[in-house]
Amino acid sequence: MCKGEANMAAWCLVSFAYAAGMLLLRLVFKLLKLIIITIFIITKLIFSLLKKVLCRNRTTIETETETLSKQNNYPSQEQARFDHASVLQIGRIKLEVVGGNIVDEKTDAIVSIRNGVVEKAVKQAGGPALKAEMQKLDGSSKIAVTSGGNLKFKVIHVVTPKFKNESEVTETVLHLADLLELTSVSMPPFGTGNGGRSPTAVAPQIIKAVVNKVAQLSTLRHIRIVVFEPNVLSVFVQAFGAEKGTLPVQLLTTAPRFLDDLPPEWKRMLDAEFVRLVNLDASSMEFKEVAQRFNATAPNKVFKVERVQSVRLYKQYAIHVAAFKKKYKSTNPLERRLYHGTDAGKIATICDAGFNRNYSGTAVGTLYGQGVYFARDAKYSLSYAKGKKVLFEVLVLTGDFAVGNGTMRHPPSKSQENPADVYHTTVDSLQNPSIFVTYHDNQNYPAYLIHFE
Repeated sequence: MCKGEANMAAWCLVSFAYAAGMLLLRLVFKLLKLIIITIFIITKLIFSLLKKVLCRNRTTIETETETLSKQNNYPSQEQARFDHASVLQIGRIKLEVVGGNIVDEKTDAIVSIRNGVVEKAVKQAGGPALKAEMQKLDGSSKIAVTSGGNLKFKVIHVVTPKFKNESEVTETVLHLADLLELTSVSMPPFGTGNGGRSPTAVAPQIIKAVVNKVAQLSTLRHIRIVVFEPNVLSVFVQAFGAEKGTLPVQLLTTAPRFLDDLPPEWKRMLDAEFVRLVNLDASSMEFKEVAQRFNATAPNKVFKVERVQSVRLYKQYAIHVAAFKKKYKSTNPLERRLYHGTDAGKIATICDAGFNRNYSGTAVGTLYGQGVYFARDAKYSLSYAKGKKVLFEVLVLTGDFAVGNGTMRHPPSKSQENPADVYHTTVDSLQNPSIFVTYHDNQNYPAYLIHFE
């Protein structure tokens, strides 16, 4: 073979190899493309199937509630938030069904469902401190309590699958809240989220459980069922109205009855306990407000505040408040917070039996009347706190007043035409009264004992 033919043969061989390589490369690219497309389609199908499985319960619930809403003309979300049937007063306890986000509540505690949507929102809002506490929770416990971290309330954590039904969860939560001496609690609609339960099935159970538990509660005064989903909210409002219609009339009131209601911040008292002194937490808003009022006129440091809880004295005072309000038309404040200093030996007696006019004049004289004396400014009463550095902050029905004198055994009449229409208190000055004298033992209530340095 000549050299030219050899070169030609080599060139043909190279060309053939190149063409074959390019063809093979195209086939490989097409095959890879086919594989990628196939994987994409399979992955999409898998995700689609998973989504359908995960959403099946939710879709069923939403469809059911939407159908029921149309059939029964349930209120819309905004209507449900303000519907009259969503608020119910049962004795001393106010029960509400409301729409909203539970982490926005202002109650003493909220309830979070473990491993649920609510827990995720609570964790996020509570921040690292709450997350750290939740990591320490015992997984075997059905119910537990933590602080709220960044949130300004306690969090009650429940594991709903460990309970028999939604009624048991509800009653257990209310029982624990009462043991913790809370006055208010907010809880979600148990079972309607990840639990997959129909709202129409659980709503009557939860509301009935609350109603049945009310008579056993001591400190709780406000219970809120907070529902986020509009359709679920509508079902709960409907169930709420239905339950209201079954209650005896004597249990229902349109507003709290004043004489039956003790202050919501009061701690639980035993039946045989007539008086209880509750030491306030120095970090609490109640402590700070009392100290702030005291320090407005007195520079002394407040190191302890005790709330005086006397059911008998408070109810006697409440009767006077109700009576005053019926006929009081003056622009003067009906009630004031005033101060009273006394001997240490009389403190227990005042807490138990109130202020006694028989002691009139023993400490301050009777310059403005023969009654019980109270000062507008804490600094004025400091010198009368003998034996212990303690003052009473007192709720006093001051009402209309006249300048008093040492001969007065009761307030003067407002006019000669109607001698029975008398002033409520006597004072040292009409323009700027700083001393008030009362003549009825139940015209005042010893609200706090303030210990100062």
